[in-house]
Amino acid sequence: MKLNYLFLLSFVPFALGFNSYAATATAAPAGDSATVLPKMETMASGPEAGLRQGMPATEIKRIMGNPDDTKPMKSPNGTAEVWLYRAIVKQTQQEIPVMGTPTTRTEQAGGSNTQTVVTGTAMSYKTVRMTVYRKTSLLVFNGALLNQKVTYEQEMSSY
Repeated sequence: MKLNYLFLLSFVPFALGFNSYAATATAAPAGDSATVLPKMETMASGPEAGLRQGMPATEIKRIMGNPDDTKPMKSPNGTAEVWLYRAIVKQTQQEIPVMGTPTTRTEQAGGSNTQTVVTGTAMSYKTVRMTVYRKTSLLVFNGALLNQKVTYEQEMSSY
């Protein structure tokens, strides 16, 4: 079965919301001039490092588990989906000072007069949690891995 993968890859940036996708065309195998295969380019360091181009979907799920989300893509040449995985890489929590409130006391200032004296600062703190996620996007075409992209996302929350 002869497929033109470049046609499919032209849809990937729009479907994933990326400006570019980690894929480049390689030469077709000898005797099959209609087939163009992309070259996988990744800096994978998690379980996705064990993935290989052409790997069947069942093997992908054995390594990665079920995807957190899937996005179907239109392709006239077959069935295409983007499988999305999100994993926590690092999570930290710390207390940070956000505001100092002066502490005061009132003193006698001669006669019936009083004065307010600043004696220090009472600090208010906020708990901040920072989480770093590894986001893996897999392009699965006709039940086999075509390409992958790994990005990192940082999220901060406070309470």
